[in-house]
Amino acid sequence: MLEKLKEKLYEAKRRETELIARRGWGYGMRHSKIGFSTRVSDNLKARIERCSSEIEMLITKLINEVLSGSEEN
Repeated sequence: MLEKLKEKLYEAKRRETELIARRGWGYGMRHSKIGFSTRVSDNLKARIERCSSEIEMLITKLINEVLSGSEEN
């Protein structure tokens, strides 16, 4: 699942880069703000971070249970 999220993030960043690249120098000169949304990539980054932290927490919990189980024996 984490790999799929990272792949989606790559695609979203690539799309954002294409949006910026399509806007020429004149567009930047005529507009003080280039207003494209980074919402998709921001949401994906947050999901990846949450998944990674949950995975780390589960691994830590599993290791602690294994270590405490081996100490009892």
